[in-house]
Amino acid sequence: MTAFRLRLVATATALVLTALAAGAAAEELPPAVIAVLDFKSILAKSTAARGARQQIEAYREAYQAEIAKEEEALRREEQELGRQRAILAPEAFAEKRRAFERKVTDAQRRVQDRSRQLERTRVEIRNEIGRAVTKIVAGLVGERKFNIVLDREQVLLAADKLDITGDVLRELDRQLPEIKVPLPDAD
Repeated sequence: MTAFRLRLVATATALVLTALAAGAAAEELPPAVIAVLDFKSILAKSTAARGARQQIEAYREAYQAEIAKEEEALRREEQELGRQRAILAPEAFAEKRRAFERKVTDAQRRVQDRSRQLERTRVEIRNEIGRAVTKIVAGLVGERKFNIVLDREQVLLAADKLDITGDVLRELDRQLPEIKVPLPDAD
């Protein structure tokens, strides 16, 4: 036999042996018992998530009101600075202008910090709900003997009887009726 044919036979033999081994391993696996969970729906509909969203929105509105007041004060200061331009010496005006720009930069930084804080709070709430959902699903896995639970977003088509979202949502509302959202830190 030529070297090419010898390699071809060896490769074919290895493939056949791999396929046989995979077939034997596949026979040992239990049949798939699948459930589907719509986590987005749980985040939208759960009592705890809705309450947390309302609390976060109230914080956001309060921050927005503070920011609006600060922006108005900065506008007034900028107008006053414009009026003083003709009166002040160039060096004095430049110093006041730099001080004003520092205030604007600080205000922008505070807005960004608050936005990040609110986003971190949203993520923490989502994670807390996710942990509670995981515990509930683990309990259902034990009861109903699922061995695969897929998120609805990962499934193209599934029979309605595979969907455990309603059961998980009811249990989540029972176990975690509310989440107290702490006031985000003011950095």
